Amino acid sequence: MLSPLEFSMSVHNAIIAQFSIFTGNKHAHSSLAGGVNSFEVGLIESIALLKEKGGLVGYLYYDYLVDHQFAEKFDENEFVCFSMILGEGEGELEIGYGKTNERKALNRFNISELLGFLKNDEKRYCISVGGGEILFERAVS
Repeated sequence: MLSPLEFSMSVHNAIIAQFSIFTGNKHAHSSLAGGVNSFEVGLIESIALLKEKGGLVGYLYYDYLVDHQFAEKFDENEFVCFSMILGEGEGELEIGYGKTNERKALNRFNISELLGFLKNDEKRYCISVGGGEILFERAVS
C-alpha cells in the first residue's frame, strides 16, 4: 500500500514540483509522459520553448525503476537520468527539430547511442520521430 508521501512522489511532475518549491523557482515548467517516446517528446518540447521564449531552457529527463509488482508490464526496469541546458547563440552543439514528409514508425530511443555521440567526434546525430527528426550537429571550428 502506498503512503500519501510515496503516492505524491510517484506522479510524473513530482521532482520538478519539489525542486520549484525548495528553490522558490517561479519559472514555467512542463512535465510530459510520452510512454516509450518520453525522451523525444520532452526534447521537442524544450526546443519549441527555446524557439518561442528564447533565453535558456533546462531539459531534465528521468525514468525510474518500476515497482516489482508492475515490472512485467514494462520493457525495461532501470533508472535513467539525463539533463542539458539549451540556449540561443554560438555553441559547441546545435540542436534542432525538422519536419519531414516521411512517416517513420516510433521506436524506443536508445539513450546510450546519444551519450556515445556526445563522447566522440562524430559531426551529426539524428533521432527519428513521427513526422520529423531531432538533429544534433557539432559546430564547425
